[in-house]
Amino acid sequence: MISVEHGWDDVEGEILPKSKAGVRFALLPETLRAILAEHIERTGRSGADLIFGRTATEPFTPSHVRKTANKAWATGEPVTLHRLRHASRSFMGDAGIPEERCDRYMGHSSGKVGRRYSHALRGQRIEDAKRFEGYLSREGAEVVTLPTARQLRDSEHP
Repeated sequence: MISVEHGWDDVEGEILPKSKAGVRFALLPETLRAILAEHIERTGRSGADLIFGRTATEPFTPSHVRKTANKAWATGEPVTLHRLRHASRSFMGDAGIPEERCDRYMGHSSGKVGRRYSHALRGQRIEDAKRFEGYLSREGAEVVTLPTARQLRDSEHP
């Protein structure tokens, strides 16, 4: 799980979330955790360093991410952070994670009144992360299949 406690504005820097729903836990399935761990090791970031910043102290900007992504993918079809956010929500829903929990993980403040009183049950986040992991690493997936943590480890130590 990743704890989301604040946002970022290119001018103001660190800012409070737009609503109480913005402070949340986001899912981090094992497949994505392994990729994140490799990124942290490769960049040498730690402690208060910005994990995805242009540098350890300079935050990323959407334009920098877009430029880097366009160079990496060179598909002519730009993949924006906003598009990835929508994709993540769609994948969680397709993985069978209930809508109200997806909304919580995404930090959505709107929804039915009953959702305001919904709380994560003990073990629910772990169950959802495992379900999301299974979805991301399944055979024959319609989305790009990410390498599993085991495949990443095996490729490091042939």
